[in-house]
Amino acid sequence: MKVSSYGFYPNGQDYVYGQAENGKKPSKAAMLGGFLAGGMTYNVVNTSIKTPIVVRCMSKIKNMGNGLSNSEFEAIKDAAEKVIKTSGLKDKGVSILKVTSQNKEEIEKLLKSEFRGNLVTRFLPKTIIEKLAKDNASVFVEGKNAAYIFKNKKLLMPEGKGLSWAVFHEAGHAMNANFSKVGRILQKSRPLMLLAVPIALIALLKNKKPDGVKPEGTLDKTTTFIKENAGKLTFATFLPTLIEEGMASIKGNKFASKFLNPELAKKVAKANKMAYLTYLGTAVAASVAIYAGKKVRDSIVHKKAVKA
Repeated sequence: MKVSSYGFYPNGQDYVYGQAENGKKPSKAAMLGGFLAGGMTYNVVNTSIKTPIVVRCMSKIKNMGNGLSNSEFEAIKDAAEKVIKTSGLKDKGVSILKVTSQNKEEIEKLLKSEFRGNLVTRFLPKTIIEKLAKDNASVFVEGKNAAYIFKNKKLLMPEGKGLSWAVFHEAGHAMNANFSKVGRILQKSRPLMLLAVPIALIALLKNKKPDGVKPEGTLDKTTTFIKENAGKLTFATFLPTLIEEGMASIKGNKFASKFLNPELAKKVAKANKMAYLTYLGTAVAASVAIYAGKKVRDSIVHKKAVKA
């Protein structure tokens, strides 16, 4: 049995992994180059998958909304009020708040309150929270987003037809928050998506273990497991969001079917499907991208195992 810088190997064979044949470890330049190349690959793959999906789906959603007739638009608004009254949401204090340029400051205050109560953003500096609130309020005013804010129990709905269908989906979120234990747990688990960042860093910074070499110690075992399963773990961080979004859409579709005519209800269901694809596309893109980035990084930093 020989002794190498990596430990003990059976049968008198000393395997060199991640080294040149002269026994030198990968240079800092190789490590940096591998990290940068892996990171660049991640960004390229992530963008090339996610952007087309998100842009195409959002474009279809807005076009579907803007294509509603005035009578369909009014039917959706009437149905939304019925949903709030008959579902028990009104009794829970939930209401619809129309977002306009006139009440932008009110929206900012609500969002500030929401961010201060959020598990992730509550520790951010006041200036950053204020900027987040201001930027997000502008997005709502411009008709580019709709949301249910949990702390203040408001369905923020922009004026206009573009996202009018989303009121049913947002009511689904409200139902999850107020009537479903599983829904509440999933909603509180949404910040798990942020774990994709350290997963990516570990995958791009940690060296791959030589064949036959097992990790030692809790930290080494944990980081090795994360690196080897980075793509799958990244997708797993999105699962609470994907499941909860699906639950909200299913409930929203049921509301639409109950209070709208069949043809209009189908339009709402199609829009919800398009919206869900943006979340799924983001999860898939991030997972594939980190897997590809890791592969590129390792191909640069590591060479195939050779017998010394």
